[in-house]
Amino acid sequence: MNTKTNASRAAASKKQHRALRGKDVSDREVAAYWDTHSVADEWDKLEPVEFSARPPARKIVTLRLDPGASDALRNLAHRKGTNYSTLVRQWISERLRRELGGEFKKTHV
Repeated sequence: MNTKTNASRAAASKKQHRALRGKDVSDREVAAYWDTHSVADEWDKLEPVEFSARPPARKIVTLRLDPGASDALRNLAHRKGTNYSTLVRQWISERLRRELGGEFKKTHV
């Protein structure tokens, strides 16, 4: 390859990389970029970020149910492919949003 071609590709890559920083970039565009680029080539352009891999702590709530209701809840959750506690949290979050509207901010279900 000649130097002119390499310079053209490098310029195009730089332009593409800058475009990825925009907020209106789709996941497909980002995926297409990384399909043709290596993070090793971009390593010196990366900036460190801080993040927490743990979700916020949850408060434990004990709920007493009739055995029939508990069994029905577990069976329904199993049919939906989820855990019964996740299903209950989803239901509670949905109801709180319906009752409180914008006052209720869902963080995690």
